[in-house]
Amino acid sequence: TAIQFGAILLLARLLTPDEFGLVSMVTAVLSFFELFRDLGLSMATVQRPKITHAEVSALFWINIAICALVLLTILALAPAFAWFYHRTELTGITAWLGVAVAVAGLSTQHVAILRRQMRFAALAVTEIGAASIGIVAAVVVAAFGNGFWALIAQRLAWAIALTLSSWVLCRWRPGLPTRNTALRSLLGFGGNVTLSSMLNMAARSLDQVLIGWWCGAFTLGLYERANKLLMAPIQNVNTPLFAVAMPMLS
Repeated sequence: TAIQFGAILLLARLLTPDEFGLVSMVTAVLSFFELFRDLGLSMATVQRPKITHAEVSALFWINIAICALVLLTILALAPAFAWFYHRTELTGITAWLGVAVAVAGLSTQHVAILRRQMRFAALAVTEIGAASIGIVAAVVVAAFGNGFWALIAQRLAWAIALTLSSWVLCRWRPGLPTRNTALRSLLGFGGNVTLSSMLNMAARSLDQVLIGWWCGAFTLGLYERANKLLMAPIQNVNTPLFAVAMPMLS
């Protein structure tokens, strides 16, 4: 909580509402791609009563394929974002944020295994460390007057740190995928989770998309910062409770 609020206050002094708004125009839509990147497979790994090495390895390679597909789709859509919002800067912003989405996807199954094993201390180190590194990167880039690139640096640094730390703390390594692995039930469960998350995400992101399109980056930047301050306490209660309850009840 201290890191989140400190970052919000510090970056608000270093960047303008217009710069926050530009990045929020993209992140409001890319949140849907982040759901597809995971496809609910991390939840399937945690929820399954018994799961084999071959099954987790297959899910890992499916995640890798999905991340590659998501990245290519985002890169192809980058010019469309710039056209929709009438801001040419969004082409580069979208492309680099797409890279961050794909890099973070490489940690999906490792983080899921840590949750399944209820290694909450390791998860805390991973998540807090990644958030701290991202904020440091953003502040350094912003201090040199690079504007909205500070927020992109934050997301990239966070994704890289999350992936590296999860691979270090989780010793599991994927094997080669096999055709005989029974994945239908896992994919079905993940599909249901993804559909539910998409509906929830649409309800929470549509306002930012419409504000950015109708009112512009400056107004969206103010709205996004206020919304982030509002949601931070709620997320800081719900997220750790869910992180503990899900593997425990499963």
